Amino acid sequence: MRKMGLNQHASITWYCNVVDLGDSSLSVGYCERGHGIAFITLHTKKDLEVLESLIKKINPSTKTLIIDADHFTNLEALAPLIITDVVFNEHKYKDAHWCLNLKCPLNKAELKYLTKYAKSPEELEKLHNNLEKITNALNLENKEELIIIFPEPPILLRME
Repeated sequence: MRKMGLNQHASITWYCNVVDLGDSSLSVGYCERGHGIAFITLHTKKDLEVLESLIKKINPSTKTLIIDADHFTNLEALAPLIITDVVFNEHKYKDAHWCLNLKCPLNKAELKYLTKYAKSPEELEKLHNNLEKITNALNLENKEELIIIFPEPPILLRME
């Protein structure tokens, strides 16, 4: 974590192509502050190819990338390039309403912001528990490299 003024920044390490969902795969953003998965997104194989090509175009000295977002049909696929950290201080955490890591003390998840993932508090809790299982199964942790793309998903979703 790094401190800038009153605010602290905790990095998000993205693990992409983690869970095979058939036509797409689940990618997860692991938060350094809460030690858990805070964000998720879906990627198609094409999204992952584009993401890999964009990562190669990042200017290493400035860590910047200029892209034309009009070329993307799924802007959510760019989440690993956009959501790189969370900003917080002792009084508030700006993205706390969208955070999926329910065990984080800064979490202020509100169902109205997460209806894309869960329709009830019970579903949100179940999602969180499944994300915890992914964290533990893969020993997820923060890395220097902020985007890690698995060549093949290490987890296959099994419907029960």
